[in-house]
Amino acid sequence: MRKILLIIVCLAGMNTVNYAQYSKGKIALGGVIGMSYETTKSTITLKSSSFEILPSGEFFITNNFSVGLEVGYQSSMREYPTGLYVNVEKYTSSMLLFQPFVRRYFVLGEHLTFFGQAQAGVNFGKIKYSTDTYNQSEKSFEAHAGITPGLSFILSKRALIEATFGNIGFSTETQKPENGTKTTITGLTFHLNPAAFGLGVKFFLN
Repeated sequence: MRKILLIIVCLAGMNTVNYAQYSKGKIALGGVIGMSYETTKSTITLKSSSFEILPSGEFFITNNFSVGLEVGYQSSMREYPTGLYVNVEKYTSSMLLFQPFVRRYFVLGEHLTFFGQAQAGVNFGKIKYSTDTYNQSEKSFEAHAGITPGLSFILSKRALIEATFGNIGFSTETQKPENGTKTTITGLTFHLNPAAFGLGVKFFLN
């Protein structure tokens, strides 16, 4: 019985340490650098990659629950064969992002926490298509919402490392070519795997 009580006290102490990290009134600044690369081979070979940098600010309105804002840059590329007359098609995009979010943290251990993030925002920028025979660019505007899971590893009272793993969400994108009519693309995403991860550092100001 005494051993059980001792274990409970120790666990409570661990939770108290982490609870202070995410207590009401805390302010944190940080950011995420994310990247992914994937090659798919079947009857054709598809290559895709992405990169993002997202500085962020976060304020804890209650214990373990925060609101924040990310403002950043994203780029992506896809390259694949398209037929007998065009050897390779390449798609590239460069976007600016504005994204408010809310987070809920769950303490897993003395230095480890899991968080779920819900976000909604907009992306805007340019998309370029190129093949052996033509080049085309167009403006793009996207509104999106989604959920992102992640882990935080506490380094000290002021610093931690974060990792995110993919995204589940909804988006609608409007593309307007330089010469042509605009189109709207709507879709759902379910992308949770170690190949698409984000890594960032966060610092508490108080």
